[in-house]
Amino acid sequence: MTSFKIHYRRLLLALVLVAVFFTVLGRISVNRPSGITDAALPILQLEIAGAGRLAFSIGGTIDNLILLALAAWLLGCAWDRSLRPSRSGMEPAVLAYLGVSALSFLFSPHRALSWETGFRTLVVQVAWFFLILSFLRDEGRQKAVLATLFFALSLTVAAGLVMYGRGEFFPRTPQRIWLSFGHPNSAGAALVLLIPGALAPLLFKPPLRVKLFSGLAALLLLPAAFLTFSRTAWISLLIGLGILAARHRVKYLGAGILLVALALLLVFNLDTDSRPFWFQRVESFADWRTDQNILDRLAFWEQGFQMIRERPLLGHGPGYGLFVDEPDSATPMVSSAAPHNFYISQAVSAGALGLGVFLWLVFVIFRSARRELIRGDGWFGKSVSFGLIAGLTGFLIGCLADDPLLNERISFLFWLLAGILAARLAERRSPAAMENG
Repeated sequence: MTSFKIHYRRLLLALVLVAVFFTVLGRISVNRPSGITDAALPILQLEIAGAGRLAFSIGGTIDNLILLALAAWLLGCAWDRSLRPSRSGMEPAVLAYLGVSALSFLFSPHRALSWETGFRTLVVQVAWFFLILSFLRDEGRQKAVLATLFFALSLTVAAGLVMYGRGEFFPRTPQRIWLSFGHPNSAGAALVLLIPGALAPLLFKPPLRVKLFSGLAALLLLPAAFLTFSRTAWISLLIGLGILAARHRVKYLGAGILLVALALLLVFNLDTDSRPFWFQRVESFADWRTDQNILDRLAFWEQGFQMIRERPLLGHGPGYGLFVDEPDSATPMVSSAAPHNFYISQAVSAGALGLGVFLWLVFVIFRSARRELIRGDGWFGKSVSFGLIAGLTGFLIGCLADDPLLNERISFLFWLLAGILAARLAERRSPAAMENG
């Protein structure tokens, strides 16, 4: 192998790590003041004295970070065969999902809106999936990417906890933590997807340093998931953690459910007029039939079903803006950017065909992760596959009450984890395809 190829691969790895780091960490601005609106992500603003001419922002538009890595990857494919895609078995489902979304986009009556709010990001992130599949067949690179991901996640959570301690909450919602994923419901969904992956290594006898990292991650991430005060995230995370516990320690799962039940009974029987916010959120489970958030979601779902009936096969086009901005729809608009149910949202966007292909893609991911869990050797491969199974199960259950995959930072994580799984499968299929070094 030439030294040029070695250095180029290192450059490409650096670009991938930068994309992962800033997508998860969020936006950082240096010597560039910027206003924060209600819907904006938190911005880490740094002022460097004596360097006023040095003014820039990074991490605000993640497509730019991905496109830079994609350009370097495609260029490298011209002279480095190891960077070219290999077969993992997941590609047909991924390409079918992109193809149906493309048809929905082409036949959408509002292609410009669909391109801006959904299809462009989908194209970029599916290309990102193939980059990860092709470049991360080496386990060392997989470890570097996942370590960067969880390090960035720990930083944004630590910053959110510091802000929470100072009384700085997500705008428009009381006492809810503000992370790089925006709305606390979105932050909760991201943590549901990732926390089982952080804890999974503890089940497979990793090195001591990995055990310490997993333990510290749990101490940091679990309180953040609680402070999102997302009831959907709470339930989904309990399911994901229950899957982890059920594999090796079934008794812990039963004990955990018992403790949660006792805590709920305690909360419901406390008779006090000044209850903390978390008491109110837990207590609201008992009044779900009259809960305004649930009633609003039912209205959003009904609107979504009506829009599905209008264009049942290919939908209105990928993207969330069509749910409120469709000018020719016969459906009266409700004030929401999405149906608050990703499966309904998928059917609104790409019709029954799009929903069916998405479910096929999910099935392929679970089947592939299970195969990797059974056939894989070593703690790392088993941790990746089992953490993905547990996290994605809770995440997809949470999708019944929210639309987390419409958040581009969360969809980035979805395609990243799927790509790492595919890379492991591709390496297992053709180990000779990788050059040494």
